[in-house]
Order: sequence, then structure tokens, then C-alpha cells
Amino acid sequence: MRHYIIIKLKDRTTKNEVAQKARSIFEKTLQIEGVQSVNVYENCVDRPNRFDVMI
Repeated sequence: MRHYIIIKLKDRTTKNEVAQKARSIFEKTLQIEGVQSVNVYENCVDRPNRFDVMI
């Protein structure tokens, strides 16, 4: 089963910082039995109606 977390920020200048924190936090979930991978994607389209980070 796949799960997605979509993050939409009010202050888009913190996108890189939020993505980096998400990577460090969710990296620990790989220790949980059954978790096979974790990916963090930053949005490359700068439009107000798009997500900023997806985990």
C-alpha cells in the first residue's frame, strides 16, 4: 500500500528547509517493519495552486 503526504506551505521560501527536515524525519521510518522506501519530492512548478513538497 502506498501513502502520500502533500504539503502546501504558506511561506514558500521555506520549501527547501521543510523538504530537508522531512527527509531526516521520514528516514527513520525505514526501521519500521514493512516500510520499504521513503521519497521526498519538491515541486518544480511555481504556481500558487500546486503542492510544495510530497512525501
